[in-house]
Amino acid sequence: MLTIEEQKKLFGLRFEEAIKLQDQEKYQEAEELLDQLASDQIEVLGDNDLATLQTIHELGVIAYRLERYEESETKLRQALQGRQETLGKQHERTIESTFYLAVALRFQLKYAEAEPLVRQCVASRQHLGSGNIDALLLVYQRFLAYVLRQQGKFPDADEAYRRTVEAYEQLLGKDSAETVSAKEALQEMRLEWQEHKKKMAQFYETLQDHERLLSTNKDTLLEEYQEVIKAYKEQKYSHAKDLFRRILRRPLPKVSCEAVPEKPKPTTPQEEGLFSYKDDMDPWEPKANKIRLIELYKPSSGETTQFPLRCKIFWASVDDPAAFVSLSYVWGEGDNDHDIFIGDSLKKLKITKSLHEALTQIVALSTGSEVLWVDQVCINQADLDERNEQIANMTRVYQSAKETLVWLGPSSDNSDQVMDYWREVGQWAIDWNMNAFRHSPNLRDIIEHSDSEETAEKHRREYLDIVASRTTPSLLVAMRAWARRTWFTRVWVVQEFTLPDEVTFLCGTKKASVDQVMLGRLVWGNTSPWLVGAGLGVESSPRSYTDGIDTLTAIAPLKPFYNSRNRWRRDNGVPQPNLFEQLKALHIDVQMQATDARDRVFALLAIAADVGSTHRKGMQLEANYHDDVAVTYAKVAKTLIKHGDVDLLSLIQIEKDPRMPSWAPDWRFPIFLSVGSLLRVDYSPHFSASKGTRHIIFTEGLDDLELGLEGYKVDAIQEIGTPWFPDQFGEAPADLEWTARLLYIEEIQDFCERSKNLQGNSIYKCPQRQSEAVWRVPIGDIQSGELRGLTCQDTETADMASEEGYRQLTDEVKILTGKFSVATALAKVAKLRAGGPDPNRPRPQYIFGMNKMRYKAPFLSKTGYVGMAPWGTQPDDKIFVFAGHHMPYVIRPLEPGGDRYRLIGECYCDGIMYGELGIVENEMQPETIILV
Repeated sequence: MLTIEEQKKLFGLRFEEAIKLQDQEKYQEAEELLDQLASDQIEVLGDNDLATLQTIHELGVIAYRLERYEESETKLRQALQGRQETLGKQHERTIESTFYLAVALRFQLKYAEAEPLVRQCVASRQHLGSGNIDALLLVYQRFLAYVLRQQGKFPDADEAYRRTVEAYEQLLGKDSAETVSAKEALQEMRLEWQEHKKKMAQFYETLQDHERLLSTNKDTLLEEYQEVIKAYKEQKYSHAKDLFRRILRRPLPKVSCEAVPEKPKPTTPQEEGLFSYKDDMDPWEPKANKIRLIELYKPSSGETTQFPLRCKIFWASVDDPAAFVSLSYVWGEGDNDHDIFIGDSLKKLKITKSLHEALTQIVALSTGSEVLWVDQVCINQADLDERNEQIANMTRVYQSAKETLVWLGPSSDNSDQVMDYWREVGQWAIDWNMNAFRHSPNLRDIIEHSDSEETAEKHRREYLDIVASRTTPSLLVAMRAWARRTWFTRVWVVQEFTLPDEVTFLCGTKKASVDQVMLGRLVWGNTSPWLVGAGLGVESSPRSYTDGIDTLTAIAPLKPFYNSRNRWRRDNGVPQPNLFEQLKALHIDVQMQATDARDRVFALLAIAADVGSTHRKGMQLEANYHDDVAVTYAKVAKTLIKHGDVDLLSLIQIEKDPRMPSWAPDWRFPIFLSVGSLLRVDYSPHFSASKGTRHIIFTEGLDDLELGLEGYKVDAIQEIGTPWFPDQFGEAPADLEWTARLLYIEEIQDFCERSKNLQGNSIYKCPQRQSEAVWRVPIGDIQSGELRGLTCQDTETADMASEEGYRQLTDEVKILTGKFSVATALAKVAKLRAGGPDPNRPRPQYIFGMNKMRYKAPFLSKTGYVGMAPWGTQPDDKIFVFAGHHMPYVIRPLEPGGDRYRLIGECYCDGIMYGELGIVENEMQPETIILV
């Protein structure tokens, strides 16, 4: 029988053989040897012997290399515990097991558990080396920085990466590959940190909407969402979903609005020395076809201090006025607390700070007096009758002006550099006759207009160089600030920008023509992303490339202005498109502002194709400031519906103000693109729920806030799920996003399964179509490729590509929520995302399709319909199809058995969207209801 020492020697030989196999990457063979060796060692030496612990440690390492991370964790914990008890925490063998255990935890995404272990490795290695730096210490420090970064502990990660870089420089030199790699990791982490700050700031801002929608303090909401994140990170997915469901299923409160703000009115003369429109000049006469103009004087040197702004106000014929310049500007907030002095009497007229700044700058740049039309001065804002008539004259005013001057505000945020860029690059484009190109100016246009390859190459280089020489990081920042100026958010300025023949931007002391800005923007937009990515003109880095893309996004709001102006020029002053399209373009997914809420509609009447007796539909709509906001919006909505724009009702979304009629869109609040607003490639609606019926509207005997419609009751809501709100977190954080997706998908799966038991097969023609509901409902049965920049042909009825996208997404949800083991998850993620763009395309398309259904919640009806209903829907609400309308809607009776209802909003109801109800074929009898 062998002695203990002889057996130890044999154990050592077997261990060395296993290590050789491991070095040859024959891990399975090595594992078999070590597994048997560990059993023998435990039997002979005990499980706390150092040789036994070494074998167990190596088994943990092999399990890690074979991607069996949970098993690796178990083995390494066992080895670490024994080594700590036998050798202490600061022994090299103990540190070895500690580090490998941290690595195994890292691959299971258990960063919080890994962090103290890595910190222990760093501290122990520093102790062993008496503060000296060695290669292992560097490995531990860099891994600590990585673990901190993955937890979002960016300040600590920054410090850890910085120390790592300093240590690499000290040990290996500044130019070593390891030092350079560490510096790159530090920079990447700092970029990620900046993005994280931006995302969390955006996330916190979105909580302000939640305060309003959920009637809960945003700090409380932030704490609740952080609990969801914590549960998600701890892989407590059911708990995370329960917390999330509790947050979003709060009863939707009735939200009131503040009183409607109106434009600030000039102070009425209550003290001596104030100008009066009625007493100090000829009063306004209705239908006199006149407008006021002002002659703004250049003050003499002695007047500059005492009377910095002085003008004469006079009447002129609207059809044949003197040459004048119209001013487009932002009224601004606050009172009329600045003065302009009128006429020889030098009486004061109170104006806003913004107008005072604009007029002061115009005076400073002028060489003499300037004749201007300025709405704040040329219209008596206190006289509603005059205001109504003069608003109707604004088309002729802006068309008669020799020029419109757009005042963007004083110089700030390096705006001079932006204005110089627009003027120089834009004028270069004008000199090349780019405004004559059929499409936007780009390299292809230039090459196609060249007479030889040599000329084409010369032009290409000139095209790129003209932008590259001016594109700097500071310009990108300044462009974003310039495009965020308030003027670009005001609804009135669309008309003011569209109608005049000549438009000039004035920002501080810098001017640029509309064509210079328009063409300069197009040249930059077509060229700069490539330049930034290639490192021409700006430093080549992920940050500068991101800045370039962010700048493109930031200047995107300019596009509606230029589209409107180009259409007007192209069609020789014929308004295009119609009012409903104008409203959608300027209020859906963007939020144009107006000091007076009624102006969100009034500002578009002059440039709408279907307003006025001379136009196709001849809608008689005029600005009327005697009506309040509710009546104004109701009259416009009723007129649009009466003239066939029935899809207006699809814009009724989250209920905002109980004083508003439920069926009229409230343009004061954000409105998003609805399912019912999407069109096919041939511009026809996707759905035809009321197939074969004709739109019928009743107004007789109803007041302005009531609407009578004919339609067909489908069913009542049995159960409503959790609201789907994918953009509630802005860009952050991902854990909440995945919790929301998981909950959304699972609730629809549950409703579809329960639907089978409720209705057998009566809703669907065949079991196959019934089984498809589970992937059609989450996206409203519309493929949404165009929502990420593809062609409109990708907006169509969902097909097998969407089914594949659903499968990929549900697999990924299972991966990211821990329903597969980590090793299986990693393999599936790799397989899921391998093979280029085509295999991956359905998944992101499907996610974009899901995002179209925002602000809706899954529902199950009493007879088994499954669909998506607007947020705020309650059990027993009715599903209703209005005659001639494409979408079904959810309505709520004011009282049981009555004919008056509130409109809750459009819904997607699977099984009736394409006329399956057979209203005509089944001779269904309509009901007449009154919406209030």
